[in-house]
Amino acid sequence: MTKKIIALLCALLLFAVPTALCAPNPEYIIPAQYDSVSGFYEGRAAVNIGAKHGFIDESGALVIPLLYDFVTDFHNGFSIACRGEKYGILDRDGNERVPFIYDDMDIELTDNEPIYACKDGKYGFIDAFGNVLIPFEYDTVNMVGFSSGLCAVQKENTLYGFIDESGQTVVPFDIRFAGNFRENVAPVHNGEKWGLMLHDGSVPLGYVFDKIGWSMNEGVIAVCKDEKWALSDGTNMITEFLYDDFGMFMTEGRFPTLLNEKWGCLNAAGEVAIPFEFDAIGSFENGLAAAAKDGQYGLIDREGNTKLAFGYDNLSAGENGVWIATQGGKTGAVTETGQEVIPFLYQSLIYQDAALIPAELDGSWGFIYNPRSGAPKPQPAAANPALDALRPSLWAQPEIKIAAENGLLENDLLERYSEDITRLEFCRLLGTLTETITDLPLASLLEEKGITLPTNVFSDTIDESVLTMYALGVVTGTAPGLFSPEDTLTRQEAAVFFARLLRALDISVTYSDAVSFQDESSFASWAKEAIVSISALTLPDSEQPVLAGTGGNLFCPLEPLSREQAYVITYRFWAATSCFLPEYDF
Repeated sequence: MTKKIIALLCALLLFAVPTALCAPNPEYIIPAQYDSVSGFYEGRAAVNIGAKHGFIDESGALVIPLLYDFVTDFHNGFSIACRGEKYGILDRDGNERVPFIYDDMDIELTDNEPIYACKDGKYGFIDAFGNVLIPFEYDTVNMVGFSSGLCAVQKENTLYGFIDESGQTVVPFDIRFAGNFRENVAPVHNGEKWGLMLHDGSVPLGYVFDKIGWSMNEGVIAVCKDEKWALSDGTNMITEFLYDDFGMFMTEGRFPTLLNEKWGCLNAAGEVAIPFEFDAIGSFENGLAAAAKDGQYGLIDREGNTKLAFGYDNLSAGENGVWIATQGGKTGAVTETGQEVIPFLYQSLIYQDAALIPAELDGSWGFIYNPRSGAPKPQPAAANPALDALRPSLWAQPEIKIAAENGLLENDLLERYSEDITRLEFCRLLGTLTETITDLPLASLLEEKGITLPTNVFSDTIDESVLTMYALGVVTGTAPGLFSPEDTLTRQEAAVFFARLLRALDISVTYSDAVSFQDESSFASWAKEAIVSISALTLPDSEQPVLAGTGGNLFCPLEPLSREQAYVITYRFWAATSCFLPEYDF
């Protein structure tokens, strides 16, 4: 389809431009086969398929497997990663330099600064090798970590203070809330108003502001009072409260400022440096900023003069004087003079001053050659067929994506989609579904219902989800004292479990007309009623059954359920019952 569209565009352009200007087909050096990617840092690029992340090298080889729920770009040879809700640190070869034992961790590695981490409910600071630099004794730390040599931390779940990189308290713990220092000024809150604190702990202007802007930069910060904004240097007010909004912060002596629905820029003295005549203004890079007029973007200089004509749907800064541009629904890259660096062929891209840069096409990301880098053009790498196994089937992808976004699927289940689901894994699905429906942890749900969690029902599992579903009357064992957690789940068992969950959670639903399956005679007697009811439970907008037949008017009750089928059915159950859910305020 994409090739047909490009060919049609080229045919139309023949009437206006020379044939040589027709855009070529996209050529990927590393195939577009990932859901998202980062650029290359230290020879490694983060990639992911579904919920799993890993790293490739510049040849496209997968050098760190897709095992992780989250990874950061490499910095000084290290990446922070999360696996199974625990954080650790990897080196470039995928070795675990810091074990995955932490409940939370800083997501930005910086040069030689302590890394915050959480263990057993308390925060402390480690280095990239796992050595403890500051003991685990804080309840909260600012998510930015250390900045200007200080970090805001909280003790005893009440007040914040600031510590230095040796762990010494610099500002006492008497602040209701604190952001981090930047250029020796930090936003602080006393429970009623915001103020600007200096390194010595003083707040020269007092707690008088309703809001504080992004952060101090180039000596100024935006502050708000009574819905109007002004500039301050932390000690004095630079302007009066005249303005409707400010951008993130000042760059290259210009602070994007909103007044009467138009954007301009103030300088560090609070003077108007660029008139208020634009629909948007971004940050300045090498003397230029993207700006918008009448729905079109161009580039302006520090005085507001047009340097690149307003003719783009969007513009954002890349690296080394290159701008990422969108035009006619396609994205490419141009110089400040409008010279095309990357053709307008992509959905989106990330421009770096590197030989390979990320680009998205038809919803998938890969890497294309950057001719501006000056590096030799690499030979295209072959696609890796093994990666296809990490994705759900095409028919299942939309609903699994929605299910994951709504918290119905735990990350460690988002893999091996074509494999048969086990009875244990299905109980975990039901447990997460139950918590989503009731907005209660399983233990709290049982407590509110007056049910004690059994502990000695099965000799082959003590899994909380299994025992909770058993206590609610949703699941049963396969034999006295046995649950058989690793056995596969049949379609008729799934129907029974869902029908019982409706009763356990007091959900009254409306059914569509019952379906008459040709293989009804093969239904187990204990499953027949559940199959009839669950197959007649449909989505309100499409009448798609929660648990449909397998085709040819067959239900196939003894056929095992795959993981991806189970995920889709779980999503459909939630979607079909959401309008019938009772109020769970036990």
